[in-house]
Parts: sequence; C-alpha cells; structure tokens
Amino acid sequence: MLMSIRDVHVSTETWRFHCVTCSHQWEQDFEARHSDGPAGSSVAWSLDGVASQPPWVDRTCPECRSVQVRALPPDTPIPRPR
Repeated sequence: MLMSIRDVHVSTETWRFHCVTCSHQWEQDFEARHSDGPAGSSVAWSLDGVASQPPWVDRTCPECRSVQVRALPPDTPIPRPR
C-alpha cells in the first residue's frame, strides 16, 4: 500500500464573539490544523488543546448562556452595543 505525505500547517487564530442577546463580547484562541492531501484539504480545530467544532458552530455566551452568538473571524471589528 502506497501512503502519501500530507502537508500540514498549524496556526493560532483569535476569534471574536458577540452575544446578540446580552451584548457580551469575548475572544478565544483556536488552533487550526490545515492539511492538504490527495483527497483534498481539511481543517481540524482545537480549543485549549482539545479537539473542537469550528469557531462558528455551537457557541454559547458565558454570561447569559444564550446560543444567539455571532462568531467574527480574526481582524473583524466587534459590533458596538446598541
């Protein structure tokens, strides 16, 4: 069986979050493992060293526990509270 080598690039991405319910704002550092191989490219995410969903999936506000959370990619300004 012939095995192929995958190119792997690991980066740390700081994602910003904004709760639509209570306007709480916070940031979290995610590790993104980008790999390219014969079947295509993929990204595996981890948070605090543990495998996780991508930053835009299943976020809960740490203040009010709402799931109405907007994930903002790095370098995106956080909306101002109204």
